[in-house]
Amino acid sequence: ALPTVLNVYSLPEFQYLVQTTCFPLFQAEDVNRTLESGGKPIHVAADFGQSELIDYLLSKGAEINALDKHGFTPLLLACFEDHYSAAKLLIEKGADKNQKAPDGTSPRDASQSEVIKNLF
Repeated sequence: ALPTVLNVYSLPEFQYLVQTTCFPLFQAEDVNRTLESGGKPIHVAADFGQSELIDYLLSKGAEINALDKHGFTPLLLACFEDHYSAAKLLIEKGADKNQKAPDGTSPRDASQSEVIKNLF
């Protein structure tokens, strides 16, 4: 499973695996593929606070404002989990700060962290 891979390998090791082994998912044409979980690779990276991986996926054409099966953007997920670096990167790269969760929660309100709230 992807979260296990992210937790076991450093970013350079993960990128090497992505580029050279059985992980064709992150080839440019597949970077926006919907995973079995209902999200895209960028959703998983945001949910786990993997800023370097988010940056890598964006460089390969990942959709920054993609919705997962629950209607969450990567920015919403990063904010819900209080991942400052991931939220900051997504905002800097142009994520829609006004896209709300299905229940109406904004990314700013999703976070418990004042540091993240100050990004908005």
